[in-house]
Amino acid sequence: MNQGYPLILIISPAGETVMTWPGGATVAQLRGFLDEALKPPAKAKADEALRHGDALFGANDLAGAIVAYREALKLGGSAWPRRDHAVEQLIGALQTKDPHECALAAAERAPLLPRQHVFVNVALMGESCASDEAPAVAAKLEGFAAEALELPAASEDDRYMLFEALYAARAKDKAAAHALAAKYLAYVESRPAPKNDDQRLARDLALLRAAVKLGEPARAIPALEATERAIPGDDTPVSWLASAYAAAGRPDDALAACARGLAKAPGPAGRARLLMTRASIWTKKGDGPAAKKDLLAALEAAKTIPAAPSREMTEGQIKRQLSALGAP
Repeated sequence: MNQGYPLILIISPAGETVMTWPGGATVAQLRGFLDEALKPPAKAKADEALRHGDALFGANDLAGAIVAYREALKLGGSAWPRRDHAVEQLIGALQTKDPHECALAAAERAPLLPRQHVFVNVALMGESCASDEAPAVAAKLEGFAAEALELPAASEDDRYMLFEALYAARAKDKAAAHALAAKYLAYVESRPAPKNDDQRLARDLALLRAAVKLGEPARAIPALEATERAIPGDDTPVSWLASAYAAAGRPDDALAACARGLAKAPGPAGRARLLMTRASIWTKKGDGPAAKKDLLAALEAAKTIPAAPSREMTEGQIKRQLSALGAP
């Protein structure tokens, strides 16, 4: 399965991927996407190529999908109604397959897109691919991402991801990265009170990431503590709180938070995350055996994560922590 996120798939009863949509979507776009899937198979060659690309994308044949999307764009021409969506699909496939080509394609095609959600997605994907690009290309992509941040079409989650991508692209310039982190944190802190738990968790994660990037993790702690109280059955807020305590130099509070999280009987991903956090705290305290014990338990938990991309990523993180301890 493709590791891009988010990735929306429509799958037939026979298990065949009919259509794919990489990246976020507005409600209107999602409705249109579902309506499109219910239409009879397309007869126009450009539409056929687009659907073929979607099927290949869903089957993780990224090379084939890229060829199909480019063929669809060639056949459809500049007036083709599905052109903008095909561009979005192409950039989404390139993002995983070939980041360099992703950056070049986004820099070339983003200026021609309407300043709607399709532009936001392409700007985000392009900036995510921009870290090793030549200055001219990187500057273009940064400009598109900065423009996308200000568009009404960008959702709050879009803006959080855009800040993350912009920060990553500026990581080598400490002054620029610090300034971006300050802007990111100010934006998150200025948001209205969330209307539901999902919005609250999204805001809290962005708040933690921005505060840590700025070097002021303590600024995230009050909100995370409030969320732990508001959603007592969820291990996610307490896991983030443990990370915030650790980053703020409060190891004993972090260990207590890890214990509270583990007591909630989290799933394999949550258990692995909490054990990894606790292992890092033991390491800082100089207790290598305790850190190794937690990491080995985390590895066992990670092996049972159902989604292969998440499982493999988590296992890799744990193994790197074990290697840093000098463990085999």
